[in-house]
Amino acid sequence: MPMPRDGSGVMSWPPNGNAVTATPIDSSKYNARFADLLSDLNAARPITAGGTGANTAIGGNDNLNTAGANIASASTVNLASATGVAVTITGVARINSFGTAAAGVERVLTFAGVLPLTYNATSMILPGAADIVTAVGDVGTFRSLGGGNWRCVSYETADGQPISSTFTSSQTFNAGLAANNSTGQAIGVLAGPAATATLFYGHALAGAGNAAFITLDRPGSFAANFGIDTDNKWKVGGFSMGANAYEIVHMGNYTTLLDPRYFQTANFASTLAGLAVGAVGTSALLGANPAADLSPGNTVAGSNLRFTHAGGFVGSGATAPSGTWRAMGNTTSAGFNTSAGATVFLRIS
Repeated sequence: MPMPRDGSGVMSWPPNGNAVTATPIDSSKYNARFADLLSDLNAARPITAGGTGANTAIGGNDNLNTAGANIASASTVNLASATGVAVTITGVARINSFGTAAAGVERVLTFAGVLPLTYNATSMILPGAADIVTAVGDVGTFRSLGGGNWRCVSYETADGQPISSTFTSSQTFNAGLAANNSTGQAIGVLAGPAATATLFYGHALAGAGNAAFITLDRPGSFAANFGIDTDNKWKVGGFSMGANAYEIVHMGNYTTLLDPRYFQTANFASTLAGLAVGAVGTSALLGANPAADLSPGNTVAGSNLRFTHAGGFVGSGATAPSGTWRAMGNTTSAGFNTSAGATVFLRIS
C-alpha cells in the first residue's frame, strides 16, 4: 500500500504499515513501500515539505512568488503577515514602518492610492533619502534588513517619471478624500496636516471635471491646497482651512472682487435695483416698537421695528420687517410716534 500525501502535501504511513517484532516481513509490502519512497523522492516536493511544488525552475519560482491579499495602509503595515510576495497596498494613510520580518524577506508592493512613505535612515531606507509620495499604480520592492528595518531596492513610478517627494504631474489626489469636501470643489478638501516629515507634494487630477492643485504641508502645524479649482478659478483651501475653497484675488479678477469702481457699473446698479423691499443690503425708514433709545450702529431685530413715515407714526397695523437691522441714526423712546422715534435702518442679515 503506497504512502499517500494528504491535501496539504504531507505524507503519512498507510494503515497497519508498522513492522511487528518476530513477525515475518511481507516482501511485497516491503518492496512497495520502498518503491513509493523512491518515487516520492524523485517527484516535485510540495512547499509544505520544503520544496517548490514544481519540476522546473520557472515553475518553482512561480509557485513561491504568489500574490497575497490586499493590505490597508496604516502607520505600521506588517509585511510579515502578508499572504503572498506580491501585495497591493490600499488606502491613503501615511506609512512609517513595514513591521518586523526576517532579514532577506522581500515584498513587491503595488500602491492603489496616493500616500506618503516616511523616509528613515535606519528603518525605512528610500531612494533619494527622502519621503516618497506614491501615485496610483506605483510599484516598489522592499527587502527586510531584520529588526524592523527595510530598504527599498527598486521603485517604479506608474508613468515612468523619476521618484520625487515633491509635486509631479503623475500624482493624483485620492477620490475618497475629495469626496469629503462639502463644497463640491476639490480645493476645499477637509483633512488635517501630516504629523511627521516635511512634505511638499501635489496632485493633478485627470479630466476636465477635476481640479489641478498642490498641497502645502507644515507637519503638525498647517496644511492647505492651492491651485485651479473645478470652476477654473485660482483658489486656496482645504485641510487646516476646513472644507472651503477661497478665490484668490489677482489682476484678472480684482475689479469684480475689490475695486470700488466696479460698483459704479450698470451691472451693480441693475442688481441693486432688483432687490426686494426689506432684503439684505437695503435701507428703510423704521420706528422702534416698543419705543427705544437707539444710537447709530445699534442692531435691532426686525420684529422690534415697524415701517413708518417721516412723521414717525407707528400705527397698530404697521408691518414688521424680517432679519436684523442696524440703526443709521438716533431714536428716542420719548419721541414714540413722532419724527424723533424713527430713523433710517440698514438690513445686515
